[in-house]
This record gives sequence, structure tokens and C-alpha cells, in this order.
Amino acid sequence: SELGARLPDDFRWFLQEFGGGDFAFATIYSADPGSDLNLLRNQPGAKGLIAFSDDGTGDSFVFPVEDDACQDRVLVWDHESGDSRPTDYASFLEFVVRVALQAAHG
Repeated sequence: SELGARLPDDFRWFLQEFGGGDFAFATIYSADPGSDLNLLRNQPGAKGLIAFSDDGTGDSFVFPVEDDACQDRVLVWDHESGDSRPTDYASFLEFVVRVALQAAHG
């Protein structure tokens, strides 16, 4: 509620099951208020976007917000231009499989 939008169901499930933190090759932001990776502390300040991860270079992986709900689509927000653009990840769980777990696939 503090973010002003309902998070995607798969993301909420992931946080309940695994929490946030480093997952192999990705960092997933946490709902834990005491964590350095807390969702609230790691938002880019881009209107209509909720960050759930970063790429390690200052850009953020974000959910677009429509009608007070995050869509389960993954965009990347560019910290230099302030623009967002689509990614090849159709959903949060696809992002986790393809980015975080990439070493398991070869």
C-alpha cells in the first residue's frame, strides 16, 4: 500500500516463499522494512513504475502501474534518460528464470 499499487501475484508469492535478496545473477527487492534491498528504499522515482530489481549499473527492472495495480510485465528504466522500455521478459517469473537462474541453463 505504501507504494500506491498492488504488486503482481507472482511477485507477492515469490516474496512470501523466498523473500528478497541475491538469487544467483539477480537481486530481487524485499518487503522486509529492515533490509537494504527494501522495495520502498529502492524506487527510481519514476512515475507509474515500481522497481523490483536492478541491473547493477543504475538502471531498474520495473513493473508498469495501471489503475493502481502493477502489471506483470517487465520493463527496464534507464537512469540516465528517465525513460522505460520493454524487455524480452514477459513476466516476473520469466525474468527470474532467465536472469537470476541463467547459470543453471548453461
